[in-house]
Amino acid sequence: MYSLAYPTRHTDYFGYTLKSVNDIPADQTDNPSRNFGLEVEPLLKWDKLNAQVRKYLDTHGNSIDLVPIIGRYSKSVREFYEWFWRKVDEKMKPERVEYDAHVAELMAYGEEVFLMPDWIRKAGGEPPSDWNGARWRRRSLAEIRQRRWALGHKSFRGIAVDSQGVADVGEHPWTPILLRVP
Repeated sequence: MYSLAYPTRHTDYFGYTLKSVNDIPADQTDNPSRNFGLEVEPLLKWDKLNAQVRKYLDTHGNSIDLVPIIGRYSKSVREFYEWFWRKVDEKMKPERVEYDAHVAELMAYGEEVFLMPDWIRKAGGEPPSDWNGARWRRRSLAEIRQRRWALGHKSFRGIAVDSQGVADVGEHPWTPILLRVP
């Protein structure tokens, strides 16, 4: 792959010759350190060239400086993607907020369920000599539950009780997804 920063002389791409700045006369270069041209002559020889393109090529002399064209294209692409992802974020924000709340709840719940002391995770780990497992577990669970309480609970499904006293747990929007999991 060729770098545009260090173009090679007369490199042939798809039958067209790209010329480095060294091949372009000095009077045709605006900024010699940024010039990268395309020869016009081979393009003018093409028999299926329409009048508009031929006129455009004739106005550019021996070569077309590609840097401004690439710059305009790159700017347009950047602007489009910035606009596109901003619109995606605007459209998906409510779903994303809900998703992030569920993930935070799940992670906090997992922290409580999979609670284990650090020394167990180490290979050949031994508990400290003064370690009291019951006290450590009570304190750790209290800290975790305080964090869970501060986080809140967004996954309410609601429970309705009918006149016969039968409780019906409401449908959660994620229930169909959970039912598909094997």
